[in-house]
Amino acid sequence: MEVLKVENLTYNFPDEEEPLLDEINFALEKGEFVLLSGESGTGKSILLSCLNGVIPHIWQGNLQGNIIFYGKNSYQMSFQEITEIAGTVLQDVEAQIFHLQVEDELVFGLENLGLTEEDIKKRLDKILPLVNLEAQANVQFLSGGQKQRLILGAVLAMLPKIILLDEPLANLDLESAHYFLAFLSELSKQGKTIVMIEHRLDLAAQYVDRLLYLADGKIKIDCKEKNIIREKEKEKRNSILVDRENNSCPDVPVLKIKNLSFAYSGKEILHNVNLEIMQGEKIIVLGENGCGKSTLLKILAGVNKKFLADEFQVTNQKIGFVLQNPNHQLFMQTVEQEVSLNAPDHASAEEFLILFGLHNLKERHPLTLSQGQKRLLALAAIAVSNPSLLLLDEPTIGQDYKSLGKIIEALNWLNREKGTTIITVTHDQKAAECLADKVIVLSGGTVQKTGQKELIYQYFTNWRGR
Repeated sequence: MEVLKVENLTYNFPDEEEPLLDEINFALEKGEFVLLSGESGTGKSILLSCLNGVIPHIWQGNLQGNIIFYGKNSYQMSFQEITEIAGTVLQDVEAQIFHLQVEDELVFGLENLGLTEEDIKKRLDKILPLVNLEAQANVQFLSGGQKQRLILGAVLAMLPKIILLDEPLANLDLESAHYFLAFLSELSKQGKTIVMIEHRLDLAAQYVDRLLYLADGKIKIDCKEKNIIREKEKEKRNSILVDRENNSCPDVPVLKIKNLSFAYSGKEILHNVNLEIMQGEKIIVLGENGCGKSTLLKILAGVNKKFLADEFQVTNQKIGFVLQNPNHQLFMQTVEQEVSLNAPDHASAEEFLILFGLHNLKERHPLTLSQGQKRLLALAAIAVSNPSLLLLDEPTIGQDYKSLGKIIEALNWLNREKGTTIITVTHDQKAAECLADKVIVLSGGTVQKTGQKELIYQYFTNWRGR
């Protein structure tokens, strides 16, 4: 049964002649699990915004072609009618959160649907185990990955017929990502049609039924062969070379922590953390969602100050911190102005625009960029100031392999040429392999293990035995 048909869909932004989407055509059957992939900035999120009615009901622009749900053209449907059919999880989950308590957020959509209190409770009881969050937990204290699970649960609780997901794995640890993909696969077998934007083809390939690959505004690949999907992922992934040589770092500690503990509202997040990091080291921090990785970076950056420690020494005078959500760090009117803000001179700004692959976007407003491009920009805008210690919270989220390669190349250049000490929190195995001299694994708020690159492979294969 055909549930969605897209015919000659073309879209361009207001006052722009070049179409971002150019005569897109495809149809989806009931129960299909479709992976929508492509390089950053190619229009994947725009396509989802056309499917869920945001374009043209909220965003303007020149939209042509047809989108047909169950035989009815979307032009004949109200925004509410479309949202009752197609539920959406946005790339920026914080833009989708309205309540301060987990339970209130999960039932918000159900209340708007007019469900009875009894039906709401039944759905809540099924969704809570999926999101693995306490019903009374305060949303503002959740990690990025936990917020991702919360919004996924809130959308799924509404039981849409078509589920549209914009990089839902972005903030999930490896185990959570696999469990969630398995859950989506089961939903598709039960008749739900799922369209998921995702760059992590290595995770998604074994679960999805079909790949739509978007490039230059067109569907370049429409494939149902899992082997082809895996081979395309392998080809892209192998194009990023891992630096197998550890840097020779001077025996000068830049950070020493002894028995550090930190709590939010009486709940301990970090417990007796001990670390010693040397000048010029590249550190990768791994761990499950909510284990305290982002909290640790915020303490090192001086954002969280009410911690307890027997010893806390950061000898660097200049610290750069790139947040998990790039929208919190972008303020200027153009990409060029954003990078120039902290640059020592114009030449440095130009150098970093080129280094991070942003030179062709320098006249664009930062908020018109894709989430992947925004993260590149936030990273460039901080790195251009030449911090001696650079703290990165999930800098590779939303990056295709080409952009991931640029990030890795740029960060290794900073480390090699400028002597920058880099601490990176990531869920991405390839990024971890390319950016590690030393690996720290957090679990339950404590340092579980420290080691060399071999620990990365051990960590990323360990979930299979759980």
